[in-house]
Amino acid sequence: MSAAQKLLQWVGVPLVCVVVIVVVRTATFPSYQTRPPPCNATDEDFIPATEDRLNRLSRAITFRTISYEPGRGTPEELLKFIAFIRDSFPVVHSSPLVTREVVGNYSLLYRVEGSDRSLKPGLLAAHLDVVPVTEEPGWEAEPFSGQRKDGFMYGRGTIDCKHNVMGQMEALEFHLKRGHRPRRTLYLAYGHDEEVLGLYAFSYMEPLLQLKTPMAVHHNSKYDGHTADVTACVIEPSLLLCDGIGFGALVLQTIDDITTCLAQGFTPTVIWTDCDYCGPPGHGKNYWTWYFEAVNEGIEQRTKTRVCVMPGFYNLVSKSPYLTRRGAVGELYDFRFADMEHKVTTYIQPITAETRALVNHVISGYVKPAARFHNTVNAFYKSFMAETVNIGVHVRLDEGHIEEMGYFGQKTPGLEDFVRVVRQLITNATPTARNAGKELRIFLACDLDEVLGVFKAEFGDDKVLNIQAARGDDFKLKLKVKDKDSARSIGDEVFTDILLLSKCDYLVHDESSVAAVAYYFNPNLKSFFVSGDAADHRRLNAKPRFDSQELLRQAAVRKTSNIRDISVGQDWLWSGLETRSMLLLHLLGPDARSPISAGKCFYKNVGQSKCRKEFESLQPDSKRVKDLMNLNLGYQPKNAA
Repeated sequence: MSAAQKLLQWVGVPLVCVVVIVVVRTATFPSYQTRPPPCNATDEDFIPATEDRLNRLSRAITFRTISYEPGRGTPEELLKFIAFIRDSFPVVHSSPLVTREVVGNYSLLYRVEGSDRSLKPGLLAAHLDVVPVTEEPGWEAEPFSGQRKDGFMYGRGTIDCKHNVMGQMEALEFHLKRGHRPRRTLYLAYGHDEEVLGLYAFSYMEPLLQLKTPMAVHHNSKYDGHTADVTACVIEPSLLLCDGIGFGALVLQTIDDITTCLAQGFTPTVIWTDCDYCGPPGHGKNYWTWYFEAVNEGIEQRTKTRVCVMPGFYNLVSKSPYLTRRGAVGELYDFRFADMEHKVTTYIQPITAETRALVNHVISGYVKPAARFHNTVNAFYKSFMAETVNIGVHVRLDEGHIEEMGYFGQKTPGLEDFVRVVRQLITNATPTARNAGKELRIFLACDLDEVLGVFKAEFGDDKVLNIQAARGDDFKLKLKVKDKDSARSIGDEVFTDILLLSKCDYLVHDESSVAAVAYYFNPNLKSFFVSGDAADHRRLNAKPRFDSQELLRQAAVRKTSNIRDISVGQDWLWSGLETRSMLLLHLLGPDARSPISAGKCFYKNVGQSKCRKEFESLQPDSKRVKDLMNLNLGYQPKNAA
C-alpha cells in the first residue's frame, strides 16, 4: 500500500464523516432569506445603472489590489482604492450617521447608525483584493482595464468582489442623499486579504469577534483534599514545536504560555519533550530541566484540576497575552524589533518597553537557568568580562535566516552593517570606559566562521570574545544527526551565548529570537538594532509606563474568559475529526511542510505528554501513524498488545 493510500485510509473515515455531516446539514438547513419584491423602475428605492455609476465600477477595477500570499500584497494600490472610495461617495463620508475606520491601514469598517437600537446590527461584507493574473492566453480584455463591451464589464473584481463593494457604497450613498436612515444598525466590512485566507483582516475586525485559547480541562478523581488546591497549567510547547524551531523561539513560546497561565490565575508547570535542542524523548524525561530550574515540578499530579494548553496547531489565529495593538497577530516569538506598522506590514507587533518588562518579570520567576549554566557563564564572565565594558554582538547571516526575513518583507543587513554599528559604538563608548578605567571588549555570538574572522581582523583577537561553538556547516551537520548528545550540545551553545549576551552593557543585533531572549533577560541592556532608526532606538530603550504587576493585571484582563474547553462531549470529538481533516488539507496544500512537521512532533511526543489522556482522542492506531509518519513512537497505545 502506498504512502498516499495509507494517508487517505487514516484520514478517510473522519473526512467522510465530515462530508456526510455537511451534506446532511446543508440539505436540511432551513433558509432564512426573504424573497425580495420585484424591482421596478418606478419604485422609490430603485437605483438605475447610470453612466456615472458604471464608470465608478469600471474605475474600481483598474486598481491592481492583488494579494499574492499572506502578508504580501499591493499596499500602494490598496491605499489608492481606499482613497477612490472616499472621494467617490462624499455623502457617505460626511454623514453624521456613518463612522468609518481604516483598520490595519488597508481594511475598511463602516458603521451606519440605525434608528432602533433594540435590533441586533446587520453586517454586509466584501473584500478589496483580487487574485493574481495568470500569464495564460485567452483574455478578451486587459484584466485591469474595466472595459465595457457588449453589455459586459471585464476585469479582475467584476464578480469577485469589487462589484459588491461598489454596489453597497452606491446604495448607501443613494439612501443617505434622500434622508433615509436604516432601522437596524449596519456594519460594512471590507477586508484586504480575503484571497489569501483573510487572516489579517479577520484579526483586525476582532472587536466584532472573540477568539479563545483552547485548553483541555482534567479533574483529578484521586484528589484527597490534602494536596495543592490550585489549578495546574501544563505547558508542553515542544509537542508540536520540536522540528525546525530555534532554541530562542522555543523559549519565547514557553514564556508566552507561562504568561497565559499566570493571567488566568493558574499555576504553571513546564515540560519539554523531544526537540531539536533536547534529544529524543526519554521515559518521563523533562528536557526543560536540562537548561532551566524546574517549574512546579509534578504539580499536575497533585492538584484537583489541571488544564493543558493546547498546541498552536489547533488555532489558525493565535492569541498572545502580550498583544496590545489591535490587529496584531502571533505569539511572543513573532514579535519584532522593528515597528512594522509603518515600514513593512501592519500585522506583527513590535517589542515595547512594556513587553520587555512583563517578559522579564516572568523570566525572573519561572525561567531561571539551571545551576550548571549559571556556573559556566559566571566563570567565563569573571575570567574575561568582569572588569571591562562589554559590547554584545549577535549576527545571523545564514541562508535560512535571510529567507525568513524575506518572508516578513524585511531585509537582512550585511556583515559590513554590523561592523559599522560596532565601530560607531566603540567611538561613543570609549570615553566612558576610559573614565572608568576599563577596556572595551566585544562578545560575539554568530552562526558563520566568516563573521568571526572579520570581527577579529577588524577589532583584534584580544578584543573579540567568543565561546567554542559549531558554526556554518558544522552546525547544520550537528542538527541533522539528531542524536541526544548533538542536540544538547547545540542547545548548550545557544543558551550560553544568550546568557553572556545578556550580561553585556550594549547589544548590537538585528531580528532574531536569540537576541530577543538576551534583551528580555536583562532589562538594562541597551539595544542597538542594526536595521532600526532613531524611533526604534528610543522605543527599544525606553522605560515601561507600568510596573510588572500592573502589566500582568492588564494581560489578565485580555485573557479573562478566553478559554475554550475542548475536553468534553461533542466539541472534543469534533476537534479530533477537525484536526485530521485539517492535516489532510494542509498536506495537499502549498504550505505542507509546517503541518507535516507538527504532525510528526505530536505523534512522536504525545506518549511522553503529561496530558496524554486529554490528547488520546486524537491518536489513531499506532501502526498507521508509524507507517504514515515513518516514526518510532516509543510508547504503546492502550489497545496495543
